[in-house]
Amino acid sequence: MREALKAVKAILLDYNIDDISKEIKIDKIRENLSIDGKLWDKLRSKVNKEVRGDLLELELKSINLIDDPIKKTQAIHDLTEKYRMSINSIQSMLNELKARNTTQQFESMELGDLFDEVCDAIDYLVPGLLPKGESALLVASPKVGKSLLAVDLAFAVATGEDYFLGEKTKVGRVLYVSVDESKQSVKSKLIKRGFRKYDSSNIKVVTKFNIVQLEKLKAEIEDFRPCLVIIDSLKSITQGSEISENSAEFSDNLYKISGLCNDFNASCLLIHHSNKNSEITGVDSVRGSSAISGAMGNTWILNRVPKPDEHNKKKMVFDPTDTRRQLYCYSRDSDGKSFNLEFNPENNSWDVAGEAGVSDEEQEARKTNKERILSIMKMNLPHHPEGLKGKFIHDCLELEQPGAITKSSMYVELNRLVSAKIVGSKPIEDSRGSLYFLYGYGQNTTTQPSSDQDTTHSDNSENGKIPPPPPPSVPTCNQNSENIINKEFELGYKENNFGYKLVTSEICNQDDVTNGKAHYQGVSTDKTELVTNLVTQGGGGFPLENVTKNLDPKPCTTTQSNTTTLVEPEPLDINQFKEGDILFDNLGQPHKLIKPVRGMWQSHRKDCYISRNDIQQGKYHRATIEDITKLIQKTIKGKNKAQAQWLCNVYGGDADSLMAKAIDTNPEELALIFDFDDWA
Repeated sequence: MREALKAVKAILLDYNIDDISKEIKIDKIRENLSIDGKLWDKLRSKVNKEVRGDLLELELKSINLIDDPIKKTQAIHDLTEKYRMSINSIQSMLNELKARNTTQQFESMELGDLFDEVCDAIDYLVPGLLPKGESALLVASPKVGKSLLAVDLAFAVATGEDYFLGEKTKVGRVLYVSVDESKQSVKSKLIKRGFRKYDSSNIKVVTKFNIVQLEKLKAEIEDFRPCLVIIDSLKSITQGSEISENSAEFSDNLYKISGLCNDFNASCLLIHHSNKNSEITGVDSVRGSSAISGAMGNTWILNRVPKPDEHNKKKMVFDPTDTRRQLYCYSRDSDGKSFNLEFNPENNSWDVAGEAGVSDEEQEARKTNKERILSIMKMNLPHHPEGLKGKFIHDCLELEQPGAITKSSMYVELNRLVSAKIVGSKPIEDSRGSLYFLYGYGQNTTTQPSSDQDTTHSDNSENGKIPPPPPPSVPTCNQNSENIINKEFELGYKENNFGYKLVTSEICNQDDVTNGKAHYQGVSTDKTELVTNLVTQGGGGFPLENVTKNLDPKPCTTTQSNTTTLVEPEPLDINQFKEGDILFDNLGQPHKLIKPVRGMWQSHRKDCYISRNDIQQGKYHRATIEDITKLIQKTIKGKNKAQAQWLCNVYGGDADSLMAKAIDTNPEELALIFDFDDWA
């Protein structure tokens, strides 16, 4: 019976079936049930009451989609007769449906619930520039290249075959609303950028739209489900509006469009013009009311590159033939970015030619600071899985190379890494500070550590709680030598995948690493490692002449490496890559380089391209012992004969090969790789 009533309700709510056909289908359901007529009428009456409100809302929505004012008025009168309601009541409900798109529902939360619900990791459509479900305002003067930049973004998202501003975007559908140009002009731009008919499943073009047709745009978004909506331009879609763009109320249009896109977790790029005053810069250059830029979380300003006038050196002019541009990206929640762009007339794309307003020396310094911070985190996070305090990271940097980076500069770079989603941060449960971590170390970014979780290692520690130490282990030790530095604590050099690290034999609190030495509260068999990038080249760390030998035999907890030369990891240069080279990503997966594509390298893996930014951000590296070890283990487990043969051919050979060194870490298990001929 219940299933039959559900079927009746579904038929009544089907807007594609006329009333006569509905009654015929419902009568068939009644005949199949062989139910008493009076009982059926009672049940049918209850179902009718349930669906009456739903049907009314559906019909009201359909009226809002009608553009013709005459047809719309007629539909309203038909509705008043059908539901026996006044015109004022129908009009009031129509206005209420429109308001739902712009009016935020009231919501309150406890602070703990907010911290537990909100995720620290921002999901970006364009890494570091445009988060998913958020909107950006692209502003420029006429003929600067706003539309071309928007089409460039659309191509990267819809096809996944190219980068946008040097970043690999998420791939998905794009709804391109272009009412600022003719259909022929839009077609020409799309074809020139590389769009073809077979891309139609991932891009849809709207050539006519006005802000009063918001319900139609909503229906289009709901049906197509794009991850990016581009609207070109704000002025064109608000033609005929009685509200001037110089009025603060004009920004309501942006809130409506942005809110509509965000409801479907779609990012939105809205194109607008800049004002005529060339002396005004930044977000103040947005034409109209300041509320327009205030309504958007992200504002992108595209400018021509000025140059001195030949006849008046104090005056700056613009060369219309100059293909260079400067893009300034302002964000509400992260550091801004600036780009020097070069237009590529081959395919109407924009190539990044560096960071605007930043010298080569400053860019190199930022790169070095970033690499040092990431290296420190990579080597210490395995021993502090909950994350590292900023002070701890800075103290490690000071131990490695005193005075090379100030605390303020380090935090600026850390914030950049957090904004770019390379590093994550979360609040410390029992203090006002933050912990920093790298994604992939088992971090839960949506919740904080429970206050009941015991992270105390020593009752003598200064703060009572410190990140848990690594499990106790006592490696083989050479009894005839011991390294002592500055008479403060025992340590040794130990080789790992990142080069060499400095390992203490005392318990080390993150708060106790100051002034180039480690202060400790007591000796424990559970060792916590303070790890730095100790190298002898490049001016960093402790020089080897400071390391002295103590001939008195006594137990120690570290192993002296037989290697006498400390070598930094090989830096990667995308310009030196060649076909057939193999790189590993941070998940340990190998990538064979197939061919160069528009400044990137295509991997043998499907839809994977490796860019210069990927290399600079440390997303790929040459093979390490750890990579080969994991690959050998995976190959043995799966008994993959082809992969075993490939490993032997590429990374095998003599005793100095990566494969031989990997097998040396666990010969009993890993030597089974050589039995691949016997695998089934």
